Amino acid sequence: MELKPGYRKTEIGVIPDDWDLKPISSIARVVSGKRLPLGSSLTDYPTPFPYIRVTDMKYGTILLSNIKYVPGDVYPSIRQYRIFRDDIFISVAGTLGIVGRVPEELDGANLTENANRITEISCSIDFLLYVLKSPLIQNAIDSIRTVGAQPKLALGRIRKFIIPLPQSKAEQCAIAKALSDTDALLGSLDRLIAKKRNIKQAVMQQLLTGKTRLPKFEKKWNSAYLPEVLLIRKGEPMTSSRLQQGNVPVIAGGKNPAYFHDTANRFGQCVTISASGANAGFVGFYEAPIFASDCSTIESSDYISAKFAYYKLKLRQAELYSLQSGGAQPHVQPNDLARLMISFPDRNEQNAIVSVLSDMDAEIAAIKARREKTRNLKQAMMQELLTGKTRLIKADTKQEAG
Repeated sequence: MELKPGYRKTEIGVIPDDWDLKPISSIARVVSGKRLPLGSSLTDYPTPFPYIRVTDMKYGTILLSNIKYVPGDVYPSIRQYRIFRDDIFISVAGTLGIVGRVPEELDGANLTENANRITEISCSIDFLLYVLKSPLIQNAIDSIRTVGAQPKLALGRIRKFIIPLPQSKAEQCAIAKALSDTDALLGSLDRLIAKKRNIKQAVMQQLLTGKTRLPKFEKKWNSAYLPEVLLIRKGEPMTSSRLQQGNVPVIAGGKNPAYFHDTANRFGQCVTISASGANAGFVGFYEAPIFASDCSTIESSDYISAKFAYYKLKLRQAELYSLQSGGAQPHVQPNDLARLMISFPDRNEQNAIVSVLSDMDAEIAAIKARREKTRNLKQAMMQELLTGKTRLIKADTKQEAG
């Protein structure tokens, strides 16, 4: 394939002529973390010496919710194995390749031996961070994950990772800023989704228990055991020999369809309750036809609509999980559900409540769809910007940014 003028082919792909290829060792120093001395242990009691483990890491940053601490008498022996705000961490054991920067609260924290820190970085720190998050590096790490039961990302391997690097630090910073802005948008959408979900949960708690009534509804609610007002049916076994490839979701013991079949045995507006496995008791809802397999189903009756029943049971999701019985393979069967009581208003009020909650679901779904589009856009931006296919600064710029 003919190259565009100003580009050249390299071992990592096509990059601009004025970009360099550099091993990490030439632009930074990579050093290891440190385990506690034998016989010592971390503490939940806060000390001035927080300790970052791989379980605290998420892509980009550190979770603060479960930080452990180094006892004061142990700290002097590992004090040189700390990570700072202008470093990058990378996990090297357990879950490989989680990269990020520590928040201000953890500047100077001790770092686990299962992670390395990249320090004394001469290029844009955030540019390097985005390259480390990109498929260029993550795909290389993926190949290590498949080797052995306990793969480890060696210090020397990290030092040899090849980085495409604009010669202009201004261009490095511009690329990092564009990707950071997209991350900020993703973060704001995540917070909006969480906020809308919390609001919906509060509205469900009020409307589905009758604590708050919608205008013009005043009739007393009824109560009954589930089988008295709803038909609970067990799904049909599905074997690999019976499965015929199609587009009908097969609902089994998980939270999502297990596979797809060519025939349905439930035909829309159907509540599903997973019957076996770790997610036994999970409540789902399907508008389109499904094949109910390792689950129980509930459809509309003369007393209660399926969608109202779904919202009522979803509000009690924790309770349904608590119905699990059995050992290694827990289950929730129709006879377990039969012990549940359900309160309900007349169908007009049910429909009004369902309408309010469905509108909230649609709003959340629209925000989630926007987030997914933004995430896909960011992936495309990373591919374009981190390889120089799209330039944010002209190749002949002399501008430098500190």
